[in-house]
Amino acid sequence: MIADAELVVSRHLRATPGVTALVTRIGTRTPATTETPWLRITQIADQPRSRPLYFVATVLQVDCYGGGDRAVGQAEASLIARAVRDALDAMPAATHIAAVVTSARSTMRRLPDDTFEPARERFVVEATVCLHPTPPGS
Repeated sequence: MIADAELVVSRHLRATPGVTALVTRIGTRTPATTETPWLRITQIADQPRSRPLYFVATVLQVDCYGGGDRAVGQAEASLIARAVRDALDAMPAATHIAAVVTSARSTMRRLPDDTFEPARERFVVEATVCLHPTPPGS
């Protein structure tokens, strides 16, 4: 069975001190309260790289939000996004539960979220993470 990329990435980000020093609310849904920074991980697509399904390149979107204080929201969101990119870049060298990450690449852009009133500061990190399940007995 292919590895769950959202789970692997969220566990990795929660285990990265450079990320958790900035944001502790790391998940796959928008939290109930949005006054403090958070990030949301969403799998956009995956592309099998082998048959049977084993190696997969997964595209993920990581929405990095600043808190509700508009004076510092953009700086918070930018700092979180840059920490996320550093953490993603380190994934191939790290040990993961149930997966081996062979590569991780990312891009980042500022994209305020206008579904909030007023619009909430957000930086979007789009990552392609190539991974496969941990081999049996490893």
